[in-house]
Amino acid sequence: MTILAITGVDKRYGEQTVLHGINLAVDAGERLVLLGPSGCGKTTLLRLVAGFEVPDLGEIRIGDQRVAADGKNLVPPQRRGVGMVFQDLALWPHMSVAQNIAFGLGAQGLSRSARRRRVGDMLARVGLAELGDRRPSALSGGQQQRVALARALVQEPRILLMDEPLSSLDIELNRRLRGEILDIQRQIGFTMVYVTHDHEEALAIASQIAVLQAGRVVASGSAGDIAGRLGLRTGSK
Repeated sequence: MTILAITGVDKRYGEQTVLHGINLAVDAGERLVLLGPSGCGKTTLLRLVAGFEVPDLGEIRIGDQRVAADGKNLVPPQRRGVGMVFQDLALWPHMSVAQNIAFGLGAQGLSRSARRRRVGDMLARVGLAELGDRRPSALSGGQQQRVALARALVQEPRILLMDEPLSSLDIELNRRLRGEILDIQRQIGFTMVYVTHDHEEALAIASQIAVLQAGRVVASGSAGDIAGRLGLRTGSK
């Protein structure tokens, strides 16, 4: 079942068109990686899906809901069922790990005890069960990445958007966290749209890849298909 459909989407900033006629469809449970160099429009496309930007032309549907079309956001970000992990993580330094993860749950109308249970479950899923009372500054880079992932997933989003979340990590930690993200995705079954400029990272994570250049999708297909077209060696999934 298609959970995300992007049809004929253009995005302009002033006189500059940064996305040209984007057409993509993502099935539930898929891991779509947007692959391309800096400035090709990957993050802009992610922000359009999240609702932080508005497409000038075309439409975006999430499930059976038309969320944006032709210069209008029809559904606000908080009602799209979308979570996002930012490149800079955006953790609140004055809050504990548990408070960071719980941030935003109050808007769902959950009781305090229900919020505590959900946060505790998510801490355990990401391997931080003993660290809920710590501040982000007391954590390693990899642990901070897990907090950001947990904060997005605790909202139980239909789609998780990830904007180069591992780009600041060294190669060894990057590879380890890729595996952890895949394990969590398979356990929970959420749909993921993941942005990277790194071919190895893309092939290790993706079930589907869309290659962007200068604001256009120039190739799309399964990870194996794209690897073959680009002459790349596939990583283990």
